[in-house]
Amino acid sequence: MFDRPARRRPLVLRPALLAVVALGAVAVGPGGAAQTAEGNGRRCGVENPPPAQVERTTQIVQRRRALGALRPALRAVEGPVMVPVAVHVVSDGGGAVVTDAQVAAQVDVLNAAFGGLDFQFVLAALDRTENEDWGRRLRLRSSAEREMKRALALDPTVYLNLYVPATLAEDYLGWATLPDERDAETPLDGVVVGGRAFPGGAAVPFNEGDTAVHEVGHWAGLLHTFDGACSAPNDGVADTPWERFGATGCPVGRDTCRPEDEGPDGQPLGAAAEGLDPIQNYMDYSDDACMTEFTPGQRDRARALTAEFRPAVAAGGRVVATVARSAFRGAFVGVPQTAPLRVVNTASEPVTITAVRSSDPAFAVGGVGTVVPAAGVAVLDLVFTPAAAGAAGATITVETDRPALAVVPATVTAAASLPPIARVGTEPVRVVALEDERVEVELELVNEGGAALTYSVGAAPPWVAAVEPAEGTLAPGGAAGLVVTVSTEGLDVPAGQREREVAGALSIATNDPLRPAVEVPLVAVVSERPDAFAVGNPYPNPGRGRITVPLAFPDDADGVTVEVYDALGRRVAVLAEGAAFAAGFRDLVWDAAGAPSGVYVVQARSAGGADVGRVVVAR
Repeated sequence: MFDRPARRRPLVLRPALLAVVALGAVAVGPGGAAQTAEGNGRRCGVENPPPAQVERTTQIVQRRRALGALRPALRAVEGPVMVPVAVHVVSDGGGAVVTDAQVAAQVDVLNAAFGGLDFQFVLAALDRTENEDWGRRLRLRSSAEREMKRALALDPTVYLNLYVPATLAEDYLGWATLPDERDAETPLDGVVVGGRAFPGGAAVPFNEGDTAVHEVGHWAGLLHTFDGACSAPNDGVADTPWERFGATGCPVGRDTCRPEDEGPDGQPLGAAAEGLDPIQNYMDYSDDACMTEFTPGQRDRARALTAEFRPAVAAGGRVVATVARSAFRGAFVGVPQTAPLRVVNTASEPVTITAVRSSDPAFAVGGVGTVVPAAGVAVLDLVFTPAAAGAAGATITVETDRPALAVVPATVTAAASLPPIARVGTEPVRVVALEDERVEVELELVNEGGAALTYSVGAAPPWVAAVEPAEGTLAPGGAAGLVVTVSTEGLDVPAGQREREVAGALSIATNDPLRPAVEVPLVAVVSERPDAFAVGNPYPNPGRGRITVPLAFPDDADGVTVEVYDALGRRVAVLAEGAAFAAGFRDLVWDAAGAPSGVYVVQARSAGGADVGRVVVAR
């Protein structure tokens, strides 16, 4: 047996155990017939092939073994089969499916498990896509699955395409394409694993990464250990004991195919059924913690069928350049955007990059002199600076100091648009309020650019209670009115003063490449709340010309009339008639330029009361 080395546990995302995912108990018997094992917790969408198909692939393994075709000397390079992996993470819009750290941890788990099979996996591309049809409840062999793979797949003759939707339908954890199926080495080839089964995911007890190991085992040609259900040719591997159905949990000592049990012909199974169930094998349905091994026979089968049906992967000895399909989504004219160009070396010796050429000058990449280790990867910066709106694309070719090595160039596509332009008024937004009051004021955010503007409200002064809507998207030419709610609680006016002024700024983050943070100045003018309706002391007093008449309103007031009378009781001016005033201190002005010298009375009336003030006009 090839035991798994000590697993490299991810350093992040080890949450407390969640409720165990309730999964149905389904295995698939000979010819795809469904079997059920009560309580089984792992569901794989791969149907067990009919015995005739297993026999054909078993004969391929035997033939290659007889010809010595499994010996490393007959490969293009020595060492393990290097498999470049393109990971396609598909969100349904509900947030991140897996983090970059989880993806790296999953590749580590694959390498730990497949080390004994002489397979090594290296992350060649990682892209992220948001699509509700692909990311939510994806169904096996559905039109959505076909659309997703055709849109995202990198060359399946070179890469293992690993698709990671948010959730899979019918509680599947994953499925894969067998190498001898008609979809192999087509855009429909690859492995699908739900994000919850990645290391640290929610699919307890299947969240240590072994679902991907199981499905990649299928991709390499391995079948379920319970294929055949106690009948030849079982899984086509001699050193995995027969098993009637997939294991649940980790039932050490289980034996579902005993020599004395009857076979399909009614006769005892005999010696072929000797051995306990291989519950610790990655191709069973046990919990992740129970899965620890592949067998030498599985190694021979995986390497033989990979060589037979995936010859380019098996041969190795090449340099593969890769750019994720999603690398330059949302590019803007004139704005440089950088994405990783991964250079994978599947040869057994290091190579040095001597040149990197682009068929379109809008795509530029350095990296000359970079050494790519044997069976390793180097990451270069690919910079896209679009000169005009529209589609763009290029072929990126890497040259090395070993011209004999085949080079797989990278194909990159992009679409650029005119950038969004965020604008708000440059003058400070002023808010006038009383102590312990909440006041709303609206400011306008406008998109004057050629692409959608996304925004989200960030930092704000402590006296800003809310901004609504706090985030959104504006079409080109669109505008949004943001309602800013100011709370003056705690902004007390100092004794002896009528008002207090405080200033701050509201920060709005945008995708405007030239103005990613819009700062909106805010000023709050906080007034003391008057105790009663009153006319204050007019000033200047004595005065001539324009005289200010202060008024105090403890609450909003309607129907307010303010008049000026001379010493004989004659009305000489009307400063307000039936007017409405907001609570606070308000000033009116009487133009007394033509009034004779003398004493005058200012009378203010409202539904809530009345008050008078006196002023002297002196010439």
